[in-house]
Amino acid sequence: PTDLTLSPASVAEDQPRDTVVGTFTTEDTDAEDTHSYRLVGGADKALFNIKGDKLVTKAVLDYETKSQYEVIVEAKDSGNLAHSETLIINVENVNDAPTDITLSSDSIAENEPAGTVVGNLTLTDPDGVGEVSINAIPLIATSLNIDPSQVGVKLWEFEAEYDVKSSPAIG
Repeated sequence: PTDLTLSPASVAEDQPRDTVVGTFTTEDTDAEDTHSYRLVGGADKALFNIKGDKLVTKAVLDYETKSQYEVIVEAKDSGNLAHSETLIINVENVNDAPTDITLSSDSIAENEPAGTVVGNLTLTDPDGVGEVSINAIPLIATSLNIDPSQVGVKLWEFEAEYDVKSSPAIG
């Protein structure tokens, strides 16, 4: 073997174990030769595995933690000749859902008129600003009715810039 490549050499973040990162291609002067692959090193060797001619993940990778990983892969042909290559794997950022929602105040004096601000909702987004266009939303006092059939369906919903935003199901 004279060269080894991985294509594509990238994976979206938050994918499960055994997600395919890419497929190996080996250049060899013996065109009909077959090749086997193995991980021989690299700073991030423990996070990857080889299945046939594919590099797969052994862990869930997070872009916000680390966006590039390095492995050294060896390609060996049927004549037991080998070539090693350092490969860089890029982790692609995806928009992560907010991880928390907090209310600045959870009480209001009795007999306040409708439209009184109770508090602000603040979303915690692991991507920083990301796709979240509103960080604090005033919660306005109106009549509150809890429908028992909807418990666990939706924590909050509000209108912002002509879109309705909702929480994920809770419970």
